Amino acid sequence: MCGIAGIINYNPIIKDQLASIVGSMIRTIGHRGPDGNGIWKNEKGNICFGHARLSIIDLSDEGNQPMVSHSQNFIITFNGEIYNYIEIRKELKNSGALFKGTSDTEVLLAAIEKWGIKKAIKKANGMFAFAVLDIKNCKIWFGRDRAGKKPLYIYNDLNQYVFSSEIKGILSVPNINLTISHQAMSNYLSLGFVIGSGTIYNEIKEVSPGALIEFDYMNQSMNEIKYWEFPKQTPLVLSKTEIQSKTENYLKDSIKLRMRADVPV
Repeated sequence: MCGIAGIINYNPIIKDQLASIVGSMIRTIGHRGPDGNGIWKNEKGNICFGHARLSIIDLSDEGNQPMVSHSQNFIITFNGEIYNYIEIRKELKNSGALFKGTSDTEVLLAAIEKWGIKKAIKKANGMFAFAVLDIKNCKIWFGRDRAGKKPLYIYNDLNQYVFSSEIKGILSVPNINLTISHQAMSNYLSLGFVIGSGTIYNEIKEVSPGALIEFDYMNQSMNEIKYWEFPKQTPLVLSKTEIQSKTENYLKDSIKLRMRADVPV
């Protein structure tokens, strides 16, 4: 796994401290990515992304993050793995896309640049959580995989929006104001978990599985888009032998994709 974090800041007083604060967030969740870390900050100094890397695919520096797209318009910090990145990469190369390295992150970034984030995310088979900055359209996209395997949390107040792979990353930011959610506490004590996208804190929400959040950082508005939902059951009559065969084939294909790595699996 890797760790991602970042801040969209509206308080000019801490502008010069932003990279340092995000660096502290990355160190707090550094156990998620012990192989390296990186910080990216925009020219205005109000947006900063961080990344703690666990190297699985493309161990070279070309796989380092946060990663900037070929056009310089998109910046991504990504946690997870795109299992079918080889197939997507081949399709993109056939349409003229250029690549510096061989990482699945670069493939996802190129796919977003080529097809737009909604089409790219639907093509991606994997486990992931990410933040993507679209400079031209003044938007940041937060995405999470279909099953919600990779976590992603967002906090906001009047001065800033903060995101992190773990809540403790958000807690490391100065002047974060949090209150306990009594509803979340009730859910946890009675059910053993917190329902929906809530957390123990009122001010921190989790990105929902199978969802994209479009954040217009100029107007400070968020819009959730569900790109996947669990399929409804449809009547399908199969024999016991057919069920066994289909299940075995699905498992073999799934495991084969997950065996792709540049380190021992």
